[in-house]
Amino acid sequence: MRHRFRPAALVAALCATLLGFAGPAGAVMADSIPITGRGWGHGRGMGQWGSYGYALAGWNSAQILDHYYGGTRASVVGVTGYAPRGNIRVKISNLDGTTTPNSGSPLLSADGQDLQSSATGGQSFGSIRVRYDGSQFRVTTYTGACGTGSVLSNDVAVGTGAVNVWNTANAAGSNAEPVRAAGVRAKLVNVCNWAGYTGLNVNQNYPHYFRGTFSIVYLPGIGTRTVNDLPMELYLRGVVPRESPAFWGSNGGQAALEAQAVAARSYAYSGMVAGWPGAGGTFDTCDTESCQVYRGAAEGAPGGTWVPAEFDTTDTAIASTANAVRVLNSTWNGQFGSIARTEFSSSTGGWTAGGTFPAVVDQGDATPGNTNQTWSTTVNRSTIEAIYSGGRGQLLDLCVVGRNGLGADGGRVTTVRMTFVGGTVNEAGDDFRWQLGLKSDWFSTPCGVGRYIDRVAQIFTGQTAGPSTANAWTSAVQSGNRAGFTYSLAVSDAWAGYEIDQLYQRVFGRPADAQGRAYWVGVLANGARLEDVALWFYSGDEYWAKHGSTATGFVNALYQDLLHRQADASGRNYWVGMLQSGSLGRVGVTAGFYASIESRRDRVGSLFQRVLGRAPDAGGHAYWAGELPRLGDMWLAAYLAASDEAFSRYSAP
Repeated sequence: MRHRFRPAALVAALCATLLGFAGPAGAVMADSIPITGRGWGHGRGMGQWGSYGYALAGWNSAQILDHYYGGTRASVVGVTGYAPRGNIRVKISNLDGTTTPNSGSPLLSADGQDLQSSATGGQSFGSIRVRYDGSQFRVTTYTGACGTGSVLSNDVAVGTGAVNVWNTANAAGSNAEPVRAAGVRAKLVNVCNWAGYTGLNVNQNYPHYFRGTFSIVYLPGIGTRTVNDLPMELYLRGVVPRESPAFWGSNGGQAALEAQAVAARSYAYSGMVAGWPGAGGTFDTCDTESCQVYRGAAEGAPGGTWVPAEFDTTDTAIASTANAVRVLNSTWNGQFGSIARTEFSSSTGGWTAGGTFPAVVDQGDATPGNTNQTWSTTVNRSTIEAIYSGGRGQLLDLCVVGRNGLGADGGRVTTVRMTFVGGTVNEAGDDFRWQLGLKSDWFSTPCGVGRYIDRVAQIFTGQTAGPSTANAWTSAVQSGNRAGFTYSLAVSDAWAGYEIDQLYQRVFGRPADAQGRAYWVGVLANGARLEDVALWFYSGDEYWAKHGSTATGFVNALYQDLLHRQADASGRNYWVGMLQSGSLGRVGVTAGFYASIESRRDRVGSLFQRVLGRAPDAGGHAYWAGELPRLGDMWLAAYLAASDEAFSRYSAP
């Protein structure tokens, strides 16, 4: 049941009571907490969407790289003071630590009977299963692909040394022909997937084609480790299109793909120099977002078909920047001009994060198509409580209390403060991001929104908001729609009942009787204005009788209750005369008091004091007093309560 709210001026007699409140000690946050943010990823170094935006603006790859990787310069492998190996070893992460594979399906395969292994004494086969039995490796080989055909050797013990596998049609693993060319896939090594395994590609149960060779080793405490060994430039062909969309090259963004090739090459080489933590000397990089995403050359698909994982645009970008890297203009690891660890991420949100490379504005990030420059999501309050409460009870507030100062809203979050019933917890912004699965550490939370909603609800309805109101309005208030919230309160059924209760107390000095309250709430709900109801209260028989049933007593009471002062003689005589002569009735006299400039100025001042805790400035006082007959007191109260000033006042602890 709702009633209409019409601008008018007959409500301010209630302001002193209506707008006083005692803020709640602490309101639990909404069940679903909205969070807004910018960018996707860590933001260090190059932004991939930003590089695309700059490429579309006409920048070449050197300009893009110079922009993002300050403190570095262009170089090529071989003149950097470091001569890396020609091949890179890539850990296939989702096979790490398993008996390979523990389902019994073969691991490595070829389209023909062209595989050989260091463990099979020169025998060729179509596919091989490798497992570790706790003390040594055992291999089973088949004539056909992925475990089909006849068994050639069955679970043969081959010792503890690494099991190397290669395709005899490309024994060195260096074939560089495009994967689309006829016969090329027959020269590659396949990883056979199985049900439930989606680590390498979305086409589970189908083979996945890789260039190079494979090694399977066993490490105590880890288990088996599967490593793809191949030339750097071929490795990049499986990386660049996974990090930056290949179609960018067809849309005018080829320079972005070239920049991605250089960044990926430098990142990989720098890892080879530094050594990867926990590698045990067995690999140089991994195949996931923790390193660089790598998915080989092609993926099998239903019906015996396949889809390429390498593309002409990215192959061209790699070839046109062959061996190009970025090197530091400083000493690192005891050496000047070392290859830079050129990190990159999808979207910076408009500013890079800084760190090894100076933070820079990223105007390219705003390119059309980047859906992550700004984003929004929701997090369940219960999730935060489960991770961080530690027995402190429910979450009362979630506030960003530290930022890096770079970009909108103050930049990336350095510290988040969570207030629970039983205490507070601080967390680093990036750690909070990872725990909650946010896209970046550049985000905003509804800090103080719960307090604001509760306290403003108290102003308009005499009670805190409650879970349903908090859940309904938290997102809107955080996004800036405070006026929608305050107006909804000003026309709510709860507001109607509260106003009637206050009218009874203010006008008659008594609580509302149940029958009268229900009647007047119904009158409001059916479309009457609050000022109409107030007019009937002040001009009615009960108020008249309360003040002696005389014109003089009635007028004196109106001066006290509506103008908050003693009646002056001339004013009293005027209004008493109007009543006694019959020129105006009690309704007309009451309306005249409300319409006076004195009443309007008094009501405006009272609204400012009660909502904002201060008097209006002279200009604002005069302006709002003039507007009040058109807008109405409750509209002005809703307007003030939705202001930035009110939000700061009511959201503060």
